[in-house]
Amino acid sequence: MPAVPGKPSGSAVPVPFRAELRADAEEAARVREEFILFCEGSGVPSPAIDELALALAETLDNVIEHAYAGRPGGVVLVEAAVERAGGVRLEVRDRGPAFDPTAAADPAPVPLEERSFGGFGLKLVRSLVDEVRYERRDGENRLVLVKRPAGP
Repeated sequence: MPAVPGKPSGSAVPVPFRAELRADAEEAARVREEFILFCEGSGVPSPAIDELALALAETLDNVIEHAYAGRPGGVVLVEAAVERAGGVRLEVRDRGPAFDPTAAADPAPVPLEERSFGGFGLKLVRSLVDEVRYERRDGENRLVLVKRPAGP
């Protein structure tokens, strides 16, 4: 029986996930679904998959809307790996203008009736993962999201 991509055989570490996409919503949805399949095949627990998939979707939406707004042909690279302890490391890279989401403040509390649509994506992503890191290197924004395995 052939090996399933992303599925460990014996004690082997799963094959890393890698996807390159055009910065548009249809491509982002496709990559999100591929990422979910990768996580399922790698034995990542369902609650963590749900949180990571939502964090990835929100991150890709932000890249499409803000990093590549109005610029056709933007490319996004998504890479992920399941670490030996069972955690997941997810990296999203784009060539949009430099933007450090780790330095961005959460939106100010505003009464519900005064809120505008949007503005809570970064706060949501931060709440879904255990670690968020950013660096600008070689003309790229590199956002790393880490989800650690649940405790015993």
